[in-house]
Amino acid sequence: MRNTLKIALFFVLVLAVMLLIPSISNAAEITINEGDDLVEKVLSAEDNSTIILNTDVEISRVMDIVGKTLTIDGNNHTISGDIDAIKATGLPNQTLIAASTGSTITLKDVTLTSSPKYGAQAYNGGKLILNGVNIHDCTFGGILNNGGVVEIIDLTLGYNGENSNNGIEIGKGSSLAGTDVVPVLVMNGTLKSEQTENVIYVAENDEITSFEVQNELATTLDRLYIDGNKIIVTDMDNKVKFESNSSDRVTADNTEGDMYIPNPIVTISVPGKDPISFEIKLGTVLSEEDLASKIDLTDTNYKLDGFFTDANYETAFDFRGEVDGNVTIYAKLAEVTVEDPTEEPPVDEEKPAEETPADETSEEKDETPKTGVSTYIGIAAAIAVVSLATVVVIKKKNS
Repeated sequence: MRNTLKIALFFVLVLAVMLLIPSISNAAEITINEGDDLVEKVLSAEDNSTIILNTDVEISRVMDIVGKTLTIDGNNHTISGDIDAIKATGLPNQTLIAASTGSTITLKDVTLTSSPKYGAQAYNGGKLILNGVNIHDCTFGGILNNGGVVEIIDLTLGYNGENSNNGIEIGKGSSLAGTDVVPVLVMNGTLKSEQTENVIYVAENDEITSFEVQNELATTLDRLYIDGNKIIVTDMDNKVKFESNSSDRVTADNTEGDMYIPNPIVTISVPGKDPISFEIKLGTVLSEEDLASKIDLTDTNYKLDGFFTDANYETAFDFRGEVDGNVTIYAKLAEVTVEDPTEEPPVDEEKPAEETPADETSEEKDETPKTGVSTYIGIAAAIAVVSLATVVVIKKKNS
């Protein structure tokens, strides 16, 4: 009975392993070598697969991925498009790679170039994750976020577009009109661009009425903010790197994300001097040393005597709080009393000045002690006499 049970358990285990084999193969790595059809490999890959490029690849049709999670690891290679061949397919979506509904596509360490339209697209809820991606020389723009989610970990944009540069387009095409999808842009690292025009821009002709920006605050270096109807990209010091164009149809009232607050400007008002202004990072806590270092009182008879929030020096500036807006600080000065080194010291009239004896000023005084060398000579002579007498006495006793 026990043997039968063991055999049954063994077969159940074998069956479970056999059922798991397809799941394990789904997460397999697929390598792309010279001559392989990248598009076919990607479209036929099972869910959770990783496609690794061992060579540069040119494709003649687009990769529109639906309902799968895939990673395309470029291994520092390039995916380029055969523009004429892709156009000849007649498909409206002439983008090299598209993450469509239900898909999450991670592009890693890859360059995308020579697309008839965009290098990559996130469409209708599809998510596109960009990590170590460089996109340049695509005909319409670098990336289209058409009602999808685009997460930036490490993205570099070259020039993309025909008459003007177009980096990341935020839009909602006519095929999504009437739906409740909203394009979402997530910052989780850094965005670099060789251009400054339209690095991020809102589509002019789409049905977009809102968008959403997010920051992975625990990991991201750059930040995304909303400024009215614009999207602002800042660096770690809250300085603006890029800003989108504006569209009257998209306002802060129907978008989501943190509002942009520019870095504060601190102005120090110093009596008798021009105002001193400088920029600080939002949220900085100032110190007296910070302010004092900006003020040069060299060659003046003044010293700092405190910092105040008003010109009458009635309220002292509170150095404990974070500065979150422009502020003017008033420096109070105090005069320093400087003594004249040429003035004679006052004479004490009650105590007469001591007179110097005439002989001390006319001759040098003999400072040699009276018990000097002559004294030591006398002592030595006495010792010699006593010693001689002792010798004579000893001789007489011995004779």
